[in-house]
Amino acid sequence: MRKNYFLASNLLLLIFLLVFGGCSSYAPSNIQILITEDCGKSWRIIPVGNSVPTGIGNYCYRVVMIPNYQLVGESRYKVTFDNNVSAFVDMDYVYSIVDPLKFIPNGRGIGTAKLNTEASKEYIDGQFESLESTLLDKKIKDICRDYFKKQDVVDFDDNFEKVIFDKANVDFEKLGIRLESLDVIPSFNEQTTEAIDATTALRIYKSKGLEKEGIEIIKAKASSSKIIVHETKKAKD
Repeated sequence: MRKNYFLASNLLLLIFLLVFGGCSSYAPSNIQILITEDCGKSWRIIPVGNSVPTGIGNYCYRVVMIPNYQLVGESRYKVTFDNNVSAFVDMDYVYSIVDPLKFIPNGRGIGTAKLNTEASKEYIDGQFESLESTLLDKKIKDICRDYFKKQDVVDFDDNFEKVIFDKANVDFEKLGIRLESLDVIPSFNEQTTEAIDATTALRIYKSKGLEKEGIEIIKAKASSSKIIVHETKKAKD
């Protein structure tokens, strides 16, 4: 009887090891695996190739799968240049999560109770779509809006993308994120575009001593009877 009891116990232990031990997952190279066993109070990274704990019986156990490859985001939004000139910006960017422990306080919402290292790239990328709109998009938008509102619509720096890129990376470094590339393309309505073209053309004519001729050419092109240039001067105290 006692022998049968030990045989049954060993059989149960073997079944447990086969069921749960055989389900062990290992951290792959294309995903950064973070786990918490205390409901997010602390996190640790599972090195590539190491076994990931199952967390069985621990209600505070969570797994976060962070891509170890570049991700792509895009957005379109409105900005205002100096003198309240409006424009839309089409933005595309590529980013990487380079420090998961810095990143995780901003990405707790992507956690799960179990690990699936076989999850498709599309599934994992999809988890980051809302994060991009609430974190990355917002920060880059804020930087762009703050930058453009101080810029003249005709004279703004051609190097503006690098300025925005560098500023964004300073902020993202604190979050464990690095921008790899950034494209920011402002677009204006037809009236603003015509005004920019006319102003630029007039400057060229003026530099060649042909200001009057330039005005007539611009008037003819615009099919206008006259062009009135307003110059606002600050009142003296």
